[in-house]
Amino acid sequence: MIFIMFDPDKTGFVGINDLQTILKSLGRDPEEATELVEDMQLADDRMSFMEFLKIMKALETRLTAKEE
Repeated sequence: MIFIMFDPDKTGFVGINDLQTILKSLGRDPEEATELVEDMQLADDRMSFMEFLKIMKALETRLTAKEE
């Protein structure tokens, strides 16, 4: 799973910079990571697995909306 790849220390969190790297690898604008994290109002620059899933779902929703 991609989350585990960016959490090698098994802290249960990944950073915004990791999310930006993931988005780049998917051919997406890495600034989307910043927008989505700001929308979620995270306490710091890290996100838990559940927060990560919510962001991935939001990205999927954005992609679907663009295609329609």
